[in-house]
Amino acid sequence: MPSHVYDQTVTFPSLNSVNRVLRQLKKEESSLFNCACSVSSDAGFIDEVCQLHSTVPIIANLRCGLWYVRNPQNTCYFKSTDGHNGNWAFSTTRLNMHVAEAAASSSGCVIVDATRRGKTFPDALTKTVPVWAAVLNRAVAQLRSYHDSSELSTDSAFFMSPQSKQNDSILQSQSTSPDTVMAARANGTEQLPAAKTASSKIEWDTSLHLPPWVSSNERLQIEAKLDQWVRDLCQVSGDVGRLAAVLDKPLRPIWLSQESRMWLNEMADHANLPFTPLYLVSASKPQPQRQSIEVGGEMKGEVGVQTYSYTYVPGAGDDEESWAEGLTPGLFWKHQQELIQAGPHGISHAVAHLLEGLEQKKMDSLGRSLSMARLSSRTSQGVTTDKHHPAPGGVEVSRTTLPAHGLIWLGTTRMALGPAAAADPSYIWQHVDAVLNAATPSLEEVKASSSATESSALECPSEVSLVGRDTEAAECADKAGKGNYLRLAVASSKADKHSLERQLPAALEFVSSHVAQQHRVLLHCDTGEDACVCLAVAVYLACFQACSSDAGVQRFVRPYRAHTHRPGTRLLMPDDTPVTKHSIRRVLAIVSRLYPLARPTRGMLKQVFNFFEPPHNVAAAAVATAASDDKP
Repeated sequence: MPSHVYDQTVTFPSLNSVNRVLRQLKKEESSLFNCACSVSSDAGFIDEVCQLHSTVPIIANLRCGLWYVRNPQNTCYFKSTDGHNGNWAFSTTRLNMHVAEAAASSSGCVIVDATRRGKTFPDALTKTVPVWAAVLNRAVAQLRSYHDSSELSTDSAFFMSPQSKQNDSILQSQSTSPDTVMAARANGTEQLPAAKTASSKIEWDTSLHLPPWVSSNERLQIEAKLDQWVRDLCQVSGDVGRLAAVLDKPLRPIWLSQESRMWLNEMADHANLPFTPLYLVSASKPQPQRQSIEVGGEMKGEVGVQTYSYTYVPGAGDDEESWAEGLTPGLFWKHQQELIQAGPHGISHAVAHLLEGLEQKKMDSLGRSLSMARLSSRTSQGVTTDKHHPAPGGVEVSRTTLPAHGLIWLGTTRMALGPAAAADPSYIWQHVDAVLNAATPSLEEVKASSSATESSALECPSEVSLVGRDTEAAECADKAGKGNYLRLAVASSKADKHSLERQLPAALEFVSSHVAQQHRVLLHCDTGEDACVCLAVAVYLACFQACSSDAGVQRFVRPYRAHTHRPGTRLLMPDDTPVTKHSIRRVLAIVSRLYPLARPTRGMLKQVFNFFEPPHNVAAAAVATAASDDKP
């Protein structure tokens, strides 16, 4: 009897987990084509709003709002996290004073942003901007009240404030001619006309205006913090006087979305309103849906119309790193028709082709070829995405020298900040005498600097060893021989928590020695937003001091000498006072006013503080304070 052999091995088909399936569906929903079409659809609504309010500036909130405005006149930076429930904050590092001044000069402005599904408005528009407007209104009211009164109350925000003299002097300044104002703006010494005081006929509204869907409990908790935020503003910024000189009516937000009803025959004139309107426009719809888009194109040699169906993505401009594939808002609007015409299966290739063409143009114009490692590193870190964003508002005058790259002078300090593009060797040496390059380290620099405990000041970019005929490298080498070029590889705070701190001695000595010789110095990093800004703050703290007659004007006092300061020890400011977090915020406010592109990270600013005030000194001071408190 034949024996039967049975295979008892049971094979089950592989099943994806529910979470994996959901992640895949979400990834397909937020594809490049869906997001591009969604942005195009929502931009039509923004175009209508721009036409209705054509007399006021259109300002895009970085970074999401920038995708929905075809030709933004300015940008701003209001974070949604500052408006999250229980986490309300007024940022003294993102004052956005240029927004208030633009609204004051044009009787209003439009601020564009968007948000993901589930909400009509982002928290940046529902709470962050209204809180910002209320704080500015109260600060202006208090300054004018102080200017009108003979005595200053001890609980006033301006009592004993080092910025009060500057604010008061600006209020008392007389009117000047437009040519004089433009010249003063160019060198950072502008004084604005005298402002209306508290005796104005317009009743000055200092109330907090929030949308009706914000609960009364949350409103009360925010209102309880307003006075402290006003004090924080007046202590770090002298710009309140500048704003008070031009703001005739208080700021007040008005919310608009695609669900809003507007009667075109009853649109109010901005100049007739009793307040300065801030039109807070949310570009996106709250829920996803299937839509179609029509684009013109060629089909089989004949011109026709192609129709594509796509899934609408609310707030598609948000989190661009996850879907844009290197595409930027400026590049998108320049090639919108071409990209959408490529369809869902060809848009990725079209974007890659555009980016490749841009890189080739850049290499041809500069006469250099970047290594693939350097190129892939820059793309993966998202630097290419931000590099095409227009500079924030308030920099038009400063950018007239180098409009394509945004080199911006910090008043009369003889220091300039900018992104890597500002250091184009074909012309940069015609405008500056020295350059400090604080870009992120390349792969070659990381390999060459295996020890992370010592400062690594390189004479020239790492491309010198890679490309012998590199135009920038050759000219940098020539300048480096004269001591006019310094390459410091500064990594982000997430990659290295002490990278900037290690490089500060060399950076301070290089910059301050050139400033002491009346040389013009450019400080630049990859994006011009983080490392170079923190370096400028450190130079201000170590080498500059506020003028006694005007707290807003910084005077160079001394150069930094590395041999007189041992790393790990306290470094005092020129007036022999220790550096505090408040002094860093105050100096950052000065730098941000002159250079609105500044967006330093918390980790980088912490390294600046630790350099001046090492952590063990702070811990020892805390122990001493606790011991003194315990004494009877």
